[in-house]
Amino acid sequence: MVTINDVAAKAGVSKRTVTRVLSGSTQVAPATRKRVLDVMKELNYVPNPLAQRLAKGRTNVVAVFCYDTSRLFERQTFFEPIIHGIGEALGQYGYHVLLLTGGQGEKQRYLYSEGVNTAQLADGVIVLAERTEETDLLRLLDEEFPFVVVGGGEVSGREFPRVSLDYVRGTEQLVRHLWECGHRYIGLWCADLERGWNKERCEGYCRAMGALHAVTDSYVCATMEVSRALDHFLTLERPPTAIIAGDDLMAMSLIREARQRGIEVPRELSVCGMGDWLPSAQFDPPLTTCDFRLEELGREAAILLVERLQREKADPKRVVLPCRLVIRDSVATK
Repeated sequence: MVTINDVAAKAGVSKRTVTRVLSGSTQVAPATRKRVLDVMKELNYVPNPLAQRLAKGRTNVVAVFCYDTSRLFERQTFFEPIIHGIGEALGQYGYHVLLLTGGQGEKQRYLYSEGVNTAQLADGVIVLAERTEETDLLRLLDEEFPFVVVGGGEVSGREFPRVSLDYVRGTEQLVRHLWECGHRYIGLWCADLERGWNKERCEGYCRAMGALHAVTDSYVCATMEVSRALDHFLTLERPPTAIIAGDDLMAMSLIREARQRGIEVPRELSVCGMGDWLPSAQFDPPLTTCDFRLEELGREAAILLVERLQREKADPKRVVLPCRLVIRDSVATK
């Protein structure tokens, strides 16, 4: 197999000169360039495309880093359509996707491992996270490594490119729809209010309920366990007639738990989800929810990163996509 060293020796030039010819550099004299190209043709030298891209400072690879591996491989849920959208958009620009995972539990890993950026072999990185590590974002910003965050993450006093959903208005839409259906006691169930996205859901809920002068005290429940959540709501002096779950899978589990206790959905308890994932329309009953437009979220993140890669300097930009109310049969009229 002919190597770049063979070409350099035959042409009587350095390896660096051959590399410059391959990268299209203007720092090579025309006569020298012709001699190198003639030798390549004579030896049937086939350039390594990866080496060429590295010589130009580009790999045509974009890394996608996910902190929460447990969520990454769930089918038909949050991250799957986002990654599909990212891959589809990057493919149109000629980029490949490198998937990096952060592990889970005690084996949790961060984007920077032992002080080294794990995405450094790529041209840039898209970070998927409900909440990001501030130290990772600070390092990316300080090193001026191109990146875009999908979802949560804040760095005090620093701006960075981010694509997210308008969870606040999406939750407001669900509250208003339930109110228009006659529900006056409405609960909100989220797994963890420390996560940025859930904080925004709670903000939207409280804002909408406050505008309607409705009761919110004790009507927000934060727990991972569906049985504990339903226990909490049912022990209130006035149990909610409708509950908004943090996502569609939580809504489905809540409906199953209610039915096991003999509660009819939606006649006795209306339930809404968030996300409009694939199983939602086929569930019994089909879920009223908010369409998170997750594939579009991935596409927007990819396009934003490509824009940054094509320009050496770009102002930090935040893209917020609206959510769309999807009305189905899991909500009854009171």
